[in-house]
Amino acid sequence: MPLFTKETTAVIYGMQAAAIQRMLDFDWMCGRKVPSVAAAVNPSSSEITTAFFGAKPVPIPVYKTTREAYEKTKADVFINFASFRSGFDTTDEALDLPFKTLVVI
Repeated sequence: MPLFTKETTAVIYGMQAAAIQRMLDFDWMCGRKVPSVAAAVNPSSSEITTAFFGAKPVPIPVYKTTREAYEKTKADVFINFASFRSGFDTTDEALDLPFKTLVVI
């Protein structure tokens, strides 16, 4: 079973606007039909952020918890940009969810 497919979606932990935009740029250049970033997690805010898929702005929902982000999106991948201080706890939380792939940056 492949880790990534054309339908793979990801939850990004941390407000990494540049990383999210780069992922969407790569998606668009590769000819994906929909963006691979399903949501972001920011414990201090749950607002919607906007990125671009080609020239089209797309809303990226932001949730306060990884569990909520997974439950709302059913994403396959969790990409953790948490700081050294919280990296273990946020990864441990993600391990309790049915993500296929976890990436810790």
